[in-house]
Amino acid sequence: MTTVTNQTTTQTQEAITFTLADAALKTLFDLTREITDLSAAASLQSWDQQTQMAMGSNVVRAPQMATLRAVIHERQAAPAFGQAVEAAERAIAATPEGFTVADQALVREARRGYDHAMRVPTSFVRDFSDATSVAWEAWMRAKAAKDFSQFADPLARVVELCRQRAQYLDPAADPYAVLFDLYEPGLTLAECSAALARVREVTVPLLQRIRAAAPIDTSPLHGDFADAGEMQLSREMLEAIGYQFANGRLDLSAHPFTQSLGSPYDVRVTTRLDRHNMVRALLPAMHEGGHALYELGIDPALMRTPLGHGTSLGIHESQSRFWENMVGRAEPFWQAQYHHVQAVFPQPFKSLPVADFVRALNAVNPDFIRVEADELTYNLHIIIRFELEQALIHGELAVKDLPAAWNQKYHDYLGVDVTDDAVGVMQDIHWSHGSFGYFSTYSLGNLFAAQFTATMRQTFPDMDARLAQGETSFLREWQRENIHRWGKIFRSNDLSRRVTGEPLNPEHFVRYVTAKFERLYGLS
Repeated sequence: MTTVTNQTTTQTQEAITFTLADAALKTLFDLTREITDLSAAASLQSWDQQTQMAMGSNVVRAPQMATLRAVIHERQAAPAFGQAVEAAERAIAATPEGFTVADQALVREARRGYDHAMRVPTSFVRDFSDATSVAWEAWMRAKAAKDFSQFADPLARVVELCRQRAQYLDPAADPYAVLFDLYEPGLTLAECSAALARVREVTVPLLQRIRAAAPIDTSPLHGDFADAGEMQLSREMLEAIGYQFANGRLDLSAHPFTQSLGSPYDVRVTTRLDRHNMVRALLPAMHEGGHALYELGIDPALMRTPLGHGTSLGIHESQSRFWENMVGRAEPFWQAQYHHVQAVFPQPFKSLPVADFVRALNAVNPDFIRVEADELTYNLHIIIRFELEQALIHGELAVKDLPAAWNQKYHDYLGVDVTDDAVGVMQDIHWSHGSFGYFSTYSLGNLFAAQFTATMRQTFPDMDARLAQGETSFLREWQRENIHRWGKIFRSNDLSRRVTGEPLNPEHFVRYVTAKFERLYGLS
């Protein structure tokens, strides 16, 4: 029997294995590897576009990316690929006991990819790639000019293409539900909407109570912090949580992101700098490091297959939010790591107690920018985008009216008045990429993170004491064993059931966030 497995798997772990004795499955396995390799090459083009490439080079990069994505689409829609999927499905149906969970998940994901490719014409894939490349460049220029009008027409084209994609994939369904499913398979839009409604129900009154309480002093976080120091500190904190620079790198980009170019062996992260607030570089670096740990922890047996990535964006975000918030904003972690901050920036931190530093990290301060939002108000940023992009996709809101609608929601939900388009409607890159249906997964990540953390605390009742001693590997290894190494084998709610015993349950987040901020602000 021919198998592909992780040879380093210990006897205490359930092995992840592909059984390739069946000719049909072996054929499908090989075809998916070719497609995965091509997808990694496309990801490399995208990573370079956002980190190293000169803006003037986009004139040639855009058609290059469109050509490669079209080739990938053609491979996935090829008759030979469809025949391999069908043959593998017949083999598993005939003798399901002879195949592993990895085999079955591979066929499931190959079927999903084939069905999507067959429903969407190659000409559309080229058009979409061209449109998003144009939109990305327009977004960059318009954001710098603080002028949404320069971005409006390219964005309108992307919105129309997203509607068209949903129509191709499932003409009978709510188009936004179809787009949501691209990012969070295994969870329905209705389940997501109900969870976000529960979060909003709790967040708004808690925020009102906090506004009536004494504010927390955040002035030590504001100053003039050298770029080199911010990068050094970001790198040191990535090392502290276990990011492997032997298999990645840290770069700068307009919007922080993580890019896998071949998990678990090539996973790169970016951050951005703010000379006036070093936390705005530090916490995004830890956030992206959490994403990277997920990809770096995937079992090598899944390498170069459709299963060799995180299972959904909500689960992925749970890993990044865990390291950013549950660890990166926690006093026990900084009891062991604060000396790094003091060494890099002795002024003002040498004389600032660690408890005051952590209080400042956790202060609630409603503001414009999502990626700089405090832990409590963050979900309101997501809910605003969730509501606006549904209105755009459903044709209830015209693109030209988006800035006004955005500004009104920020006034109504967060009590802030947006000063310009750069810190308002154009602060995020996602819509220029055509990522409609994506934003809600950020809040789902917060909910899954709280749920997983509750289970981790049951497993490690001494979690805070160990963090205070500088230990982080026990958390990373727990994540790797229970979440990371499985890649896409289990979908989000199925994985949640395996790990916590229940599907997504927002009450874990409700309890976590209520207890934390009532304690922080001394609320009765």
